[in-house]
Amino acid sequence: MKTILATTWPLLIGIFLIMMGHGLQSTLLGLRASAEGFSVTATGFIMSLYFLGFLIGSWRIPKMIEGVGHIRVFTAMASLASVTILMHGVFVDEWLWGLVRVVTGFTFAGLFIVTESWLNDATTNETRGKIFASYLMLINLGLFSGQYFIGVASIETLGLFVLVSVLVSFAVTPIALSRRPAPSFDVIEPFPLKRLLGISPLGVIGIFATGVCGGTFFMIGAVVMVNLGFAPDKAAHFVAAYVLGSAILPFFAGLLSDKLGRRRVIIGNATLGTIAVACGFFVDPKYLYIISFFSGGLIVSLYGLCIAYMNDHLEPQQFVSASAAMILINAFGAFFGPVISTILMQMFGTQSFFAFLAGVMMSVSIFGLYRSFQTKAIPIEEQADFMPMPQNTAATVIQIVEEDPNEEDEAEEFIIRSGT
Repeated sequence: MKTILATTWPLLIGIFLIMMGHGLQSTLLGLRASAEGFSVTATGFIMSLYFLGFLIGSWRIPKMIEGVGHIRVFTAMASLASVTILMHGVFVDEWLWGLVRVVTGFTFAGLFIVTESWLNDATTNETRGKIFASYLMLINLGLFSGQYFIGVASIETLGLFVLVSVLVSFAVTPIALSRRPAPSFDVIEPFPLKRLLGISPLGVIGIFATGVCGGTFFMIGAVVMVNLGFAPDKAAHFVAAYVLGSAILPFFAGLLSDKLGRRRVIIGNATLGTIAVACGFFVDPKYLYIISFFSGGLIVSLYGLCIAYMNDHLEPQQFVSASAAMILINAFGAFFGPVISTILMQMFGTQSFFAFLAGVMMSVSIFGLYRSFQTKAIPIEEQADFMPMPQNTAATVIQIVEEDPNEEDEAEEFIIRSGT
């Protein structure tokens, strides 16, 4: 383990700082937009434009890496991300924020792709499990801890924007100090959506739905809490509870799906998710943190279950390209989710936030039931291994967890089947 940490600590610390800044920035922008009097619809559209930039970055960044290399791309993206973050605080304008948000998504896609491809290059079958487990832990820890910086300074000043800029800028330092040479970069080949739908329609629908729910919860959740009368720091706790749930519950969902069957657990997970978010209508507001915890856990669990369900229907050599395509489908959902939810909130009030999410989760449950009458479930012994997957990442993370079929499989631990 000492050897693993000695070779990968710059990458892991870098991604931790990036995710800390990402978590703080997402919550901060929603709260600041609300404080500046932006309409709920405008806020949702601005926040969703991050994912548009992320999609563009996922397409263009690999070509940039091929041209100038990892370090130059990472340095350029970190510098640009720092500038765009500060622009939010200096120039408070809806149209400018929307444009800057696209650039922010583009730069963060670059930061993820460089870090993840470099981390992939550092792994072997013997170390992959520990590295991926550390990566998954640091992603969630960074997002979680980023929420608690909201109380450091007023959201109406430049201070928190400067802090996000500092965190992202510092992420360059450990990468630059790494002794490892820049890795070779394998561009992930695209996997057509039509082909994916033909192979696993439930997987595609589920991944899109979790993008809608996850993007909406993470980008708009703090705004919802402020509209319900909570202070900004309490609103950040709501998002932190979502992240905490998403870090814990997927392991248990994976264990159940390995024992009870993937599709059955997907339907049950989506049904419980529907109930969890629908409870936002009825519970006392002080219990919304519990709702957020279980919603986060069930939404991210559904994401991992649907990727595993898709893998049950694929050949091993299709895993990387198909899973990368699914991550992009998830990003599409995350783009549309905040826009639709905020339009509904503008028309029907804040509580429609929970109705919208419950409706999306229910659609997955209903579609899963429909598919269960159309096709037979794959026997449990023929299922692929479950692998908990972070939603806030780039498609290159798939390469980190790809097994080499020609080597001895000592990396069973990297699958992390039962939470170990």
